[in-house]
Parts: sequence; C-alpha cells; structure tokens
Amino acid sequence: MNSENRGPARRAPAAGSGGSRNGGATGSKRLLGPPDWFVWIPIVGIVEAAWICATIAASTLVAGVLIAVGVLLVLVDCWFNR
Repeated sequence: MNSENRGPARRAPAAGSGGSRNGGATGSKRLLGPPDWFVWIPIVGIVEAAWICATIAASTLVAGVLIAVGVLLVLVDCWFNR
C-alpha cells in the first residue's frame, strides 16, 4: 500500500530492462528458438518415409533428401520461434 493515496504501490522498472522480454537493449536476439511440438508430427512421417525408401526401395538418395527436408523443416520452425 502506498501511504499517499492508499492504493497499491507500483514498482519502478528495473534499470536496463528496456521493457522488453529478453532483457532490454543490451540483450541480443537468439538465432533459433525451441521447436513447437506439432512440428514433430510431419517429421515422424518424413523419417518413416525415409526408412521405407532406404530399406524397401533401396534408394538411399531419396532417403537422404527426405532427412534433409525434415531437418530443414525443424530449422525453419525454430527460426520462426525466435
């Protein structure tokens, strides 16, 4: 309680906070954030397709491309979540 007006006391912002979530102007923005949980659903399908291509179809090139697409999908999602 504030003694002057009997209302709740308000705190002053901390020095250097800058009012932002990541610590103010001195904090640097991260390059990648954490991936969302829903991005793993298509990744499971892509990895399964890569496994089928590598074992049944004997096409390791297609399996490698599918794995690269899966990694790229996770990296793009992490970049959007920064």
